[in-house]
Amino acid sequence: MGTDINEVKKTLRKEMKRRRNSIDNASRLEKSQKIIQRLISLSDFSHAANIFSYVSYRSEVDTWQFLKLCLDRGKRVYVPRVLDKENMGFFQITSLDQLEQGGMDIWEPTAACPPYCHEKTSGQNMMIIPGLAFDDQGKRLGYGGGYYDRYLYTFGPCLKIGLAFECQIIPAVPCGRTDIKVDGIVTENAYIKMGG
Repeated sequence: MGTDINEVKKTLRKEMKRRRNSIDNASRLEKSQKIIQRLISLSDFSHAANIFSYVSYRSEVDTWQFLKLCLDRGKRVYVPRVLDKENMGFFQITSLDQLEQGGMDIWEPTAACPPYCHEKTSGQNMMIIPGLAFDDQGKRLGYGGGYYDRYLYTFGPCLKIGLAFECQIIPAVPCGRTDIKVDGIVTENAYIKMGG
């Protein structure tokens, strides 16, 4: 059974990458702006002191404007860096100048950025999560590395928000027992809140 779901996910990843990559740059930026405007209008965003967000890569929903806005509003901003083949960590940035291109040209925090430390941080947490596909039950299809699933398993309380274009919302995402669900999904057309 485990192998079957992995094969289904692998096939679906190819299709969802193709679907997302088919959005032209101008449309992607326009849709990304709508998604970010919808995201920052959420009361949950207003109440969050700590924002954990991916730095957009290739055809993902563009988060650069969002990161700048969070910094301008005085939020504590943390972005991920891959630590090894199985783990990632989040590191605080106070400026977009603290990002550099790492492996595979993915933007990451510089080595000088301090790591997130739960004991030294207070306030509500919101995590912005990338994905290739989502469904209305909060299931997410990631890139296959399991980094977010492993990180979130031990992270503690946080509101998990997936950012996606409408074309990435599908009827059902195959989900394994270690796959972490999101609490909400923001698209250019809607906020899909799980359980509400």
